[in-house]
Amino acid sequence: HSPALDVETSEAHAGGSLIMHQAENAFATPWTAGYEFGLRGVTEGRQNSAVGTDDGYTRRIHSLLLQAHTELLGDTLRLLYGARYDAYSDADNHLSPRAGLIVKPAPGCAVKLLYGNAFRPPTSSEARGSATIEPAAGRPETLDTWELAFVGQGERHRAYAVLFTTTWRDAIVGGKNPGPGKPLAYLNVGESRSRGAEAGGTL
Repeated sequence: HSPALDVETSEAHAGGSLIMHQAENAFATPWTAGYEFGLRGVTEGRQNSAVGTDDGYTRRIHSLLLQAHTELLGDTLRLLYGARYDAYSDADNHLSPRAGLIVKPAPGCAVKLLYGNAFRPPTSSEARGSATIEPAAGRPETLDTWELAFVGQGERHRAYAVLFTTTWRDAIVGGKNPGPGKPLAYLNVGESRSRGAEAGGTL
């Protein structure tokens, strides 16, 4: 009979950001650019009254971001684009792009095609591992999302319909270690896909 697992973690977060905007220019392309710095640490980690493997863990993150949109044909067509680059002190760096196309065929009506990428780096416990589990390699989980949406709005009524699909890759899961070392390991082997639709409105 294994004893109950009692985990206690205290964390500290600090950081700052510098953001620049330009709302109007000769190219009809408002944009936002910025830099962010984050410092995250586990000030105390305990497991069943013993010092946890993530005790004293520190992570530094430097991030660059840029997003903009360009209006064409008198705002009938709008292009959205941007990206975020995150550099981690303890994990692989990652570039997260995003893009979109918005068409307004008539007043109060819009069709949107959107793409976005998100990610999750290993947690402090996954990055450190344990007595029986090899730590994660540092590769992040990623999530790609596509969305097609229709929105119609009048003076009193509003309706919308959305189709979406998501793909989750390199999910970090615990499993049998295929290499040398401890019997188990945190591996980037999980993957799943989902599709869905949503619709609604007001009368």
